[in-house]
Amino acid sequence: MRRFALAVAGVLVLVAVPEIARALFLDEAQTIDFRARIYSQATLRTEDTRKRNGDESYPVTKAGQLIQHRNFYSPELDAKLAPHLEWMRELPVLRWLAPDRLDFRLAVWGYYDGIYDYGTSQFLDEVRRPRTSTTESALRGGKTCPQGLTCVVRAIQTHGSRIPSTEEIASRLDAGEDLESIFEPTDARDFYTEETRINELYLNYFKGPVFVRLGKQTLSWGESDTIALIDQTNPFSTKLAIPGLLQDLDEARIPLWTLRAGVKLFRKLGPFASGFVEGYWVPGFVDTSVSPQPLLGFSPYSPPSADPQTVAALQVRAGVLQQGLSESIADRLANTTQLVIFDKEPRKTFRNSRYGLRLQSLVGRSHTVTLWYYTTFPTAPVPRLVRLVNIGLPQLQGKQGVIVNEIVHDITHVFGISDTFFFEPLDTVIRANAIYFFQEPGFVPEISLRQELEMGVNPVVKSAVPRADFLRFEIGFDRFFFVRPLNPTNSFLFVTAFSGSWNVTETFDDDKDFRFNGATRPDARLFVSPDLPIPNPNQFVDLKPFDNGNWQTRIQTDYLHGRLTPGITTILNYEGAFAINLAVDYRFTDWLLGRLQYTIIDGAFHQIGFNRDRDQLAFRLTYQLN
Repeated sequence: MRRFALAVAGVLVLVAVPEIARALFLDEAQTIDFRARIYSQATLRTEDTRKRNGDESYPVTKAGQLIQHRNFYSPELDAKLAPHLEWMRELPVLRWLAPDRLDFRLAVWGYYDGIYDYGTSQFLDEVRRPRTSTTESALRGGKTCPQGLTCVVRAIQTHGSRIPSTEEIASRLDAGEDLESIFEPTDARDFYTEETRINELYLNYFKGPVFVRLGKQTLSWGESDTIALIDQTNPFSTKLAIPGLLQDLDEARIPLWTLRAGVKLFRKLGPFASGFVEGYWVPGFVDTSVSPQPLLGFSPYSPPSADPQTVAALQVRAGVLQQGLSESIADRLANTTQLVIFDKEPRKTFRNSRYGLRLQSLVGRSHTVTLWYYTTFPTAPVPRLVRLVNIGLPQLQGKQGVIVNEIVHDITHVFGISDTFFFEPLDTVIRANAIYFFQEPGFVPEISLRQELEMGVNPVVKSAVPRADFLRFEIGFDRFFFVRPLNPTNSFLFVTAFSGSWNVTETFDDDKDFRFNGATRPDARLFVSPDLPIPNPNQFVDLKPFDNGNWQTRIQTDYLHGRLTPGITTILNYEGAFAINLAVDYRFTDWLLGRLQYTIIDGAFHQIGFNRDRDQLAFRLTYQLN
């Protein structure tokens, strides 16, 4: 009730404070400025969860149900400190250090979503549903629980920087410990309900040609149109599925504690002008933040999949039968074996530091050319099998089996080049990017989930992390144009881009058939059989050598002297998936804004099409103190 009261109070504040709708200066010289943005957004699902060979998505949602009530706030404080440091210029020892500009910025970011407290009941029901059960009614996916057994209902999903060894898990189980005490599952309600963080906290220092920014901040190198396929300098949160489509891109970007510095190299040098170099360093012993992976089966924005425990149980059963054991042993092991999905966070060590270097110059008076290199943890990590405990031996029937899959976050090296210029024949700005991701972690089932038989029928893990080189690219076109019959007073903004990804490694290595980061097909269970290899690669979504081909477009215009701004964004994947985002923004006053947004996702089960049963209608009311 306390959280519900806070949400209601937040909405009332939006409509009750017009007299203070202006930026607040906290000093007479107006060097300290306070601003804030607060919004409340209610979102309704406009289609039912799809079913094919079992439910694709949990929790099952019906059209018209409330799937989000997001109450977001972001206060910001900016201060100009240079006027307070003029005394440094009077001291010969410090004169060389006296800043031309010295700015301080603090921005706090947070939200609360009320669906688990007062929204549709099935979301809280999923959180409360037990992990194990002795009754068939608590199981799903066609499983049955043999009499006298406690059967595993759902996978354990957890995170941390250390995975217990096989021996440690076995010994702690023998000592009577429960798996939840060994792995401490992530609390799904806390994970999805609320979050507060310092989003920006830094100092900007300017002295002549030198610029330094120290503190928590975000970076964006490379184009980030709509869903940011190329820009990966900073991690993105995928809690709400698709950053840029089902959540604001800037809100999804995760800031890092960073030292960033730049130097203006020259004004004019032959055909080059306005050259500068910039670099950054994220110390790994301070910050190893990565993209948190969404939990399966708890949220309306969870990945579209049945609980992986169901498929894991079928795989265990099929694997035991392949080893020649009886069906009774296979059933017992399948029903009592626990799948653990461990999102392993990088350790805070110097070797996990991230860094980058960028060169930029105006070439030939019209081309803005940028070269860069940086290291990053990819936004989409990959799974691999790391532990098998108490599986496969008949004499271990009375002991609980454990399978641990690790979500791998590994450093990737990125090389990029971009060019932006105005193309007069088409009256258009053209943007071109080419980015080479070197040795990015990938997923090949035969390698990532590999196990072998030793000591008779006891399987042991022999998995590895396959790596691949990806060339990702984008070419975009931006221009303004008039359509007088549709808008006699204002122009239309048209932004479009084609982006793609080429898996160079798979093209030249026939032994590696990469799959889409471990994503399973909706009919994955159909590919689990004692007569087929375990795991069967066909149960995973294929990642073709040329993939992620997307056309992205955005068209918008203004009416009523800028009060009304309708716009449409479309994304079309060459595999057949597509998304349409229709939005209308209306400015009631300078401090109160409204938005109505309808998102449609459909087509092939591929990339954005993974969320093809997530059509939604969102209503947002935003208060701005600015």
